[in-house]
Amino acid sequence: MDIKSKVIELIEEVSEIKNIKPMIERSELLEDLGINSMVFISLVVEVENEFGVEFDDDNLDYRDFDTVTSICDYINTLLL
Repeated sequence: MDIKSKVIELIEEVSEIKNIKPMIERSELLEDLGINSMVFISLVVEVENEFGVEFDDDNLDYRDFDTVTSICDYINTLLL
């Protein structure tokens, strides 16, 4: 499973929105998906556990990660 697919799966888990993929195809904006700061922190915890990475405390502002792709890009940088 690629990073984006796994992140989408994790978003479904933490947001409790089922079948979120069609929504993401219309808009990758986390705000449009109903992801607020509380859900974002839950997502970060799940991402850290899943990928074995740690978000820098300076990068925990959910406004810095406004799309699914921005989260995936950050994970990629942590995995390098």
